[in-house]
Amino acid sequence: MGYSKLDPKGKDSLCDRMLNKFILLFILLSIGCGRSENKYDSGYNDGYAEGYNTTLEIRATLIEGDFDSKSYSAGYTDGRIDGVSAALIEKNKSKE
Repeated sequence: MGYSKLDPKGKDSLCDRMLNKFILLFILLSIGCGRSENKYDSGYNDGYAEGYNTTLEIRATLIEGDFDSKSYSAGYTDGRIDGVSAALIEKNKSKE
């Protein structure tokens, strides 16, 4: 087995073990932080797409639909308003 020159007996020092545990803990916490409850952006994107596509009668739009989340619902409402507005502007441009 290959031992380091600093530790000829192949045993990890207390410092090395603590550092390894710290790194592992940091990685686990970083992964756990990826799932945030703030779903405003997701809701906004879904609302915008649904409002735009429905107004222009482009196609049915599949959405996440997590309306139990307050941030998703708020984002969806804002996005739908903006999507419908953009579609109406697009519609008026095509009539000119």
